Amino acid sequence: MFKNNERHVDLGLLIMRMALVLMTIGIVFPKLKAGRAAWSAFAADLPLIGNTGPGNAVGLILLVLLGLGAFSLASGYLFRLSCLIYSLVYGAFGLNYFTSGYKTLPLYAATLCLVCLAMVITGPGKYSIAVKIEKK
Repeated sequence: MFKNNERHVDLGLLIMRMALVLMTIGIVFPKLKAGRAAWSAFAADLPLIGNTGPGNAVGLILLVLLGLGAFSLASGYLFRLSCLIYSLVYGAFGLNYFTSGYKTLPLYAATLCLVCLAMVITGPGKYSIAVKIEKK
């Protein structure tokens, strides 16, 4: 059971990818539907990025990028780029939580940042649509 089997490694990558996709869908799409106030609030959570322009535009751009990243994680297309973007966003959230004085939220964001960086290294695995299509 504990042999280094590629099938188990790829299944683990699939489970991690789908967990991140479901978490992102649960966070991003309700905020996209909620409108400008939710977009501005999302950008306000990231003072490093959110103060660079109009809050609702920056929030909308971030939410759309994360939504497209969820599609990329699910399908495997532009996988490493989306994981890199996710790690930057989660790293920014972690830095914001750390400077705000939270105790456990920086650990959560840093964990997600490191998971996304690890997925940049490993790739999508063989159970992704992009890999299946490219092999044919």
